[in-house]
Amino acid sequence: MTITAIRPAYPALTELAGGSPLGHLALTIDLGRPTYHGRTQVTVRPGVVDAEAIELFGYAHCHRLAWAMHQRTGWPFGVVEQDDLPGRWVHVGLLTPTGTFLDIHGLRPVAQVVADIRAEHGLDVRVRAVDTPEELFSIIASSGERTAEEWLAELCPLSAEVIAVFADVLITRTQEAGR
Repeated sequence: MTITAIRPAYPALTELAGGSPLGHLALTIDLGRPTYHGRTQVTVRPGVVDAEAIELFGYAHCHRLAWAMHQRTGWPFGVVEQDDLPGRWVHVGLLTPTGTFLDIHGLRPVAQVVADIRAEHGLDVRVRAVDTPEELFSIIASSGERTAEEWLAELCPLSAEVIAVFADVLITRTQEAGR
């Protein structure tokens, strides 16, 4: 007889949840820098895409979510850049094999992402495919963000698991939608 221990996919979150579903946890995150809307704190429930998750991953840490999704899929990053300032990024998601854009908002046509950012921020933007994390880090670093090493080192295991849960939920929804 062989006994195999089953380890939870998200050990720190699973322990914190104490047997409850992860989506029942309310985790308050103090942000180092404010979101686009000036928020310095958000409360998310792992895997629950609501206004708080959208604030965190749509207006502050989109690049972290995109990186986690890229790790799982290998799909290229979709870097939303200002037309008049190439390299000046404003948002990051993934480009799926069918050409749609995947981020915290779910799947959207690329043209819709451009239209949404134009409407909300008044910016003329384009989406550029970026194939590797190194390329993404180069773009992020050029805008004053920390280096790739600093960026990755600052993630505590709990933060990494929260990001992973959202990445897994969004990828699963995409696969179920067949896109």
